Amino acid sequence: MVSLGQSSLASGLLLSILIVYFLGFFYISSNISSRKKINFKKIIFFVCFFIFLLLHFSLNNIRDVPLDIGRFIWSYVALMFFAIGCFIFHSVISELQDDKLSKIIRAILFFMLMNAICGVLGIKMFPHMSHKPVGVFSEPSHFALALAPFIIYSCVIKDRWYKFFLFVFFVFAVLVQNLTTMIVIILSLSLITRVRLKTFVPIFIAICIAVLFFAKSQYFTDRFSISAESDNISVVVLLRGWEMALLAFRESGLWGGGFQQFGMLGLGGELSDKLAALKLSDQNLYDGGSSAAKIIGELGVWGFAGLFFYLLLCMRCIVFLRHGDNPRKAIDIFFAACVLALLIELFVRGVGYFSTGFFLATTAVIGLDFRNAIKCQKNEA
Repeated sequence: MVSLGQSSLASGLLLSILIVYFLGFFYISSNISSRKKINFKKIIFFVCFFIFLLLHFSLNNIRDVPLDIGRFIWSYVALMFFAIGCFIFHSVISELQDDKLSKIIRAILFFMLMNAICGVLGIKMFPHMSHKPVGVFSEPSHFALALAPFIIYSCVIKDRWYKFFLFVFFVFAVLVQNLTTMIVIILSLSLITRVRLKTFVPIFIAICIAVLFFAKSQYFTDRFSISAESDNISVVVLLRGWEMALLAFRESGLWGGGFQQFGMLGLGGELSDKLAALKLSDQNLYDGGSSAAKIIGELGVWGFAGLFFYLLLCMRCIVFLRHGDNPRKAIDIFFAACVLALLIELFVRGVGYFSTGFFLATTAVIGLDFRNAIKCQKNEA
């Protein structure tokens, strides 16, 4: 929907979730087994989470913090719609057989490949897009975030096309000069690469070649220079998000500014002034540049706690994905890939809460059960 002039991905995602509602209704009503798989513990967890958001915002309102109540109400209702959609989507996708899921994801990767080709050729499909559109995606970073869980899954299951996909998306990242896509490729490779004596030399040579290439590319060197003195807009926007998050964290007494209030609190520092001087003060103002900064700025110490537990979950996902010698269900691999892919959105390039990355990761949290996955491995071993 950004391609059609919308200011965020929220409207497009919510429209897609509406389609999930209709498809899920007909599927679940005709499938008894999917209705039996309702996880009431996780439903209770989400209910408690929504109560927490409401109480957190209400206490900020009592403390006379400057708040946009209309923005909170709209986002709160949309988040409920979002969460229910995740439960429905989980009920549908968890019923897929391993080979069918793999075929669907392979088809999605070919669709992403067609978009990448459009991006390299500079084809602009819609009027309201950035100067570097990628097919239906407004910009390469949006493309990379959507690509991440699917390419990770393809690599982990060693799909027969995975080397081809890694190569073409790496070439795409180089040609269009996009660091986010490059990080997606590196993350995918890190999950399947095991450094042994016979593979150390080629890996070392490849790293040296990559370092030499990046050293000669001003695009990549500018983005690797993470400092307040940087003149690169992407770096400044990223750091401005953390600057605002820490200001909100401190000014609110570690409590946070409230759900969906990032950018509404009137807080700014040196980097905000720098962007204002360039007439770019509104750029990524409400999503914080990275979602982790937005979470900490809005939820304070609770946001820190949430990110800490998420990182613990990521560590379990990494161990689970790298243990390829044991048989695993395809759906569990996909869910773990979705959780891990969210790392990029949290710490590299955020687009707000209403994104495909958050939708898939939330669905994964609903469906992923490491204890059952481990039992499955032991029984089949």
